[in-house]
Amino acid sequence: SGADDFILKSADADILLLRLRSLLSKTRAQSSILHATESAFHRARILTIDDSLTYLAFLKDNLEAEGYQIHQATTGQEGLEQLLDGSFDCVLVDLMMPLIDGIEVCRRINDMRPKLTHPLVVLMLTAQENKEDLTRALEAGADDFVGKSSDMAVLKGRIRALLRRKFFQEENQRILEELKNKELEAVRARAEKEAAEVRG
Repeated sequence: SGADDFILKSADADILLLRLRSLLSKTRAQSSILHATESAFHRARILTIDDSLTYLAFLKDNLEAEGYQIHQATTGQEGLEQLLDGSFDCVLVDLMMPLIDGIEVCRRINDMRPKLTHPLVVLMLTAQENKEDLTRALEAGADDFVGKSSDMAVLKGRIRALLRRKFFQEENQRILEELKNKELEAVRARAEKEAAEVRG
């Protein structure tokens, strides 16, 4: 319904602080009250990276039913290659994978972010939920962390909240660019007017 995150009151204080720090670092540029349209959510492209074909199929069935476009990768390397070749709105990555684990995938995505054409959000999935893994995931650049044992409604809600924030950020960026362009046009017009007056 609009919350950016959700945490139990009984949760460890360190987890609360980690989530707050993560939210604040990701939302510096988000100050508008614009509403993302439903169609934007339905067009969202999600990349799922997991070495379990069964879990990938489970995610695909559930998320395509929500209207998302789902792409899959069975290794961290394959997922990173797909990210370079196409634009995605969200990445779901498994924490435990052979060769390149989810933490390393997050680090590499974080390094790639400045070169990507538009922002993307990363959600870490794990079979075991603990404070250490949550800390490592958020520090590596993940935007959120959800246990695979959680109800699918929780995962869908987290994805929706992350995408909402992403779309707000993109809309704010677009508005800032428009304002800058209008400001430049106004400065240029003033300069031309002053030059014409000087010539006159």
